[in-house]
Amino acid sequence: AHLHVVLARAADAAARWPLADDHLQRARELGQEAGDERLLTAVDALAAHVAMDELRENDAERLASAAVERAERLELPEAACEALEVLGRRERLRDLDRAAAMFERAHTIARDHDLPLWTMRALHELGTIDMLQRSSPVRLLQASEHAYRAGALALAATVDLQLVGLHAYLFEPDAAVEAGTRAIEV
Repeated sequence: AHLHVVLARAADAAARWPLADDHLQRARELGQEAGDERLLTAVDALAAHVAMDELRENDAERLASAAVERAERLELPEAACEALEVLGRRERLRDLDRAAAMFERAHTIARDHDLPLWTMRALHELGTIDMLQRSSPVRLLQASEHAYRAGALALAATVDLQLVGLHAYLFEPDAAVEAGTRAIEV
């Protein structure tokens, strides 16, 4: 079951969502057979992430809400962070302040449990909110710096692509080219 979760995560990263769904379904079946609530919580958190990537926002919200509740009860900070990220992304489509609250909650959990990748991901999402609300690059630049330092290159490139758009919007062509060049090199 745990291997199916790993394979689902890899399929999600490769944007092979039907394959991710297949692995998650198998992991869910095995987790149910074993009565492993911790595993099922991780499956739901990742399934919410995949559903969001597939633009099935209502399914994503339902799965993430259930996963957050169980993750906090079972003290599974990584699953909580993943589910909160999905809920924040969902809220970002409706209410930036509520989205920011979800990302802040994920950032706090990640920081308190020394989860560097989830800390960076939450910082990236908070930076996206700052970009949308205030045209501020500060937290995106922090997320980019942390991601490069940690070797989280996919995240670093994603953040840099957002910085390209923001710097272009702010009529800062040199900064846009610099961020774009970093993203291309990664």
